[in-house]
Amino acid sequence: MDPPLVVDSETGAWDCVLLDPLSEDTFISNLHLRYKRDHIYTYIGNVLVTVNPYKPLNIYSAELARAYRTRGPFQLPPHIFAIAGSAYRWLRDRSEDQCIIVSGESGSGKTQAASMVVYFIACATPGTGPVLNAVREKLKHIGPLLEAFGNAQTLKNDNSSRFGKYLDIEFDYKGDPLGAHITNYLLEKSRVTYQAPGERNFHIFYQLLVGADVHLLKLLKLQRNLENYSFLKSSVVHNHISSSPMFSPATSPHLDDKACFLRTRKACEALGFTPDEILDIFKVVASVLKLGNVVFIPSNNIDGTEGCTVSNDYELYEVCDLLSMDCTILQGAITSRSLFIDDPHEDCGSTLIVTELSAGEATVTRNSLCKALYSRLFTYIVNRTNKAVKVKPSGKRKVLGILDIYGFEAYDGKCGSSNGFEQFIINFCNEKLHQLFTDVMLREEQEEYRRENIEWCYVEFFNNSAICDIIETNSHGILSLLDEESSDEAFLLKLGSYSSSLTPERGRGGVRTPGVLSTPSSAGGDNSLPPFCFRLRHYAGTVLYNVRGFVEKNGELLHRDVSLAMYTSQHPLLKHLFPEVLIQQELVEIQNHSVLKNMFEESTTSELNTVFELEEFRRDRLVDLAVLIQKVWRGYHQRKDFLKRKRSQIIIASAWRSWRVNSRFDLFNPSWFQFVPILFVLSTSSMLILDHRTLQIKYRVPASEIYRLSLSPYLDDIAVFHIRAPSPSSCSDASSSFLGGGGGGTHHHHHQMGCLFHSEVHGKGDFVFQTGHVIEIVTKLFLVIQNAVGKPPEVNIAPEFDANFNQQTVMVSFKCIGLPEIPPGQSRIIRKQNKMEVYI
Repeated sequence: MDPPLVVDSETGAWDCVLLDPLSEDTFISNLHLRYKRDHIYTYIGNVLVTVNPYKPLNIYSAELARAYRTRGPFQLPPHIFAIAGSAYRWLRDRSEDQCIIVSGESGSGKTQAASMVVYFIACATPGTGPVLNAVREKLKHIGPLLEAFGNAQTLKNDNSSRFGKYLDIEFDYKGDPLGAHITNYLLEKSRVTYQAPGERNFHIFYQLLVGADVHLLKLLKLQRNLENYSFLKSSVVHNHISSSPMFSPATSPHLDDKACFLRTRKACEALGFTPDEILDIFKVVASVLKLGNVVFIPSNNIDGTEGCTVSNDYELYEVCDLLSMDCTILQGAITSRSLFIDDPHEDCGSTLIVTELSAGEATVTRNSLCKALYSRLFTYIVNRTNKAVKVKPSGKRKVLGILDIYGFEAYDGKCGSSNGFEQFIINFCNEKLHQLFTDVMLREEQEEYRRENIEWCYVEFFNNSAICDIIETNSHGILSLLDEESSDEAFLLKLGSYSSSLTPERGRGGVRTPGVLSTPSSAGGDNSLPPFCFRLRHYAGTVLYNVRGFVEKNGELLHRDVSLAMYTSQHPLLKHLFPEVLIQQELVEIQNHSVLKNMFEESTTSELNTVFELEEFRRDRLVDLAVLIQKVWRGYHQRKDFLKRKRSQIIIASAWRSWRVNSRFDLFNPSWFQFVPILFVLSTSSMLILDHRTLQIKYRVPASEIYRLSLSPYLDDIAVFHIRAPSPSSCSDASSSFLGGGGGGTHHHHHQMGCLFHSEVHGKGDFVFQTGHVIEIVTKLFLVIQNAVGKPPEVNIAPEFDANFNQQTVMVSFKCIGLPEIPPGQSRIIRKQNKMEVYI
């Protein structure tokens, strides 16, 4: 049942554009007022603002989604379903692709909002059938699967997205979803090996250890105690929720890892993953956990160089057992490095030199392997999901895009947290998103006003183009400097020189940049900066970045020895994750093949065909067009004959019914007639009803005779004017109800001053009006009665009240139920003896 369209004035304004005065204080106050009453959604024009309630709210259901699909964006309270419904209707009715951008700082609820848009599409689209239901079911399970492998708990958010996601949902001409395609961006793979104090690793590690049954854990060679794994100890140490080490990493009461594991496994099954594929994925996840436990002990070689050995080689043996590979090969790839050196004095060409790695270097190599394994596994899951929801080639399709990217992050240094390379990349993505928003919504819009000479009050906004230029300029931007340097110290020095060279007018549009970038080594450097730090002023505030690890994380590549070792594995999934290391010569060929394959997939016009194939395609196309022409012509011919017969039937039925009604007109009760159009005139002392055709006065009611005005609380455009019962000295009045409630019989034109013009009537009743100007009429009539009588009439606003029709009391009841056969903005009236029900 659709909720009634009632606005509660105590919950503030639905749309902040309507605030008067509109200021930052009134805007924040309106959001706070609505937030306290669990109204987390508020409009700013066609933009929806959400305040994260950090608690479950019962405001999402399939019935509500369907209600928002049929209503306009401002007919129901603000909701994420309203934005999704508006984009869906625009896509369906105008055949234009749409995109919903979900932005905000970390912890603001972006992932939940994006998942609710997908939920709306799955629930509100009208089509039926097994194929369509299967597509909807797959769409619902995309979010839980990607969240398990790509989300983690941070200091600000229990379910923070650690990757960017763009989801394309494709629709057919009827508006039914056909499938989807996911594009993922920049997974935070460094989280696999290190998490800030108080944060967790990716959800899947905890879900697997807490939710898997004993048989699966034994098969994966895992233990349920999470303190046994080095990559998970950070979250265990800083947990204060549970005293049990078995479940201590569940650092938030909102996370139920056991239930989430069942949901993740169900999502895999719904998306078409076979049991063997699911087990292979879990084996890779378990291998990452166990590789993190491998410890290296320093050792000294005979030649004086430093090497290392594995202290707990049983962990390495179990990893190789899970990955179906030779332990000797993997251990050699992690603890040593092989190089081919060209020797001009030797005829054999290159010489192979093997050097052992120190314990620290081996640890770095191990961590690189773990991050590469997990990152490629995540990419595989995304590609496998795309295959499951892939749209088959068909006719013209429309696309609804949903962009859910990581939110702006800025740590203040408390609890040992700092802003590193990950936060820099995340905040740069948000800078670009903010730049796009301001360009489209503010800059381009106001430039169009200026071109068309429209008068308006210029809206000032923060133009962050200078910040984007400082970061991404090809020749000397921060990212370019990061690619050139080999150490964090050199990068910071080069960044200081770059900061000193910035001129006050650098950046697009002449935007001034002093203070945007601050480094300790810049001209007039900032002495308040800590060591190895620089400060960057973003649109959301100034952020202090620590450069330690910038160069390593920016250029992190997996050494060829490790890739070759992974390729020797007999594990089917690992063969898929490491396909490019057959031999060094084939490396470029495979990469070029992949690029060409992607190019042809994106641009079908580049496909090469022979002349004979093209001629065959042309003949097939001509046959298809000939069949289409015959189909259209035959359909037109048949429909023309059908419409002719239909018009004849309508004319015959109309003539017969008119004759039938006219022959029995006297038998009909006029009280059952429907609304008729009238002309309503108000004077200073009376109310006049005129015939809309002849403009003759039908009724005149003195203002003093109207004692009450009744309305319903709904948008039904119906009002009732109550007339006093006639006294013996008064003239006869005629019932004036046009709803079929109290009309009289034959009327004789006999004028009596001060009363209705008709003297011989069969009764008297109240007036019922339905008009699009009900508020204006009631307001003006209220003032006329107040001036004529000296006191205001009674105003009754209720869903039920009594009305007198032809000396009969009728209960008028208004019900807002949203029947599907009642179009929005209209009503349906049913008379049952002494009760009249108005359905809206």
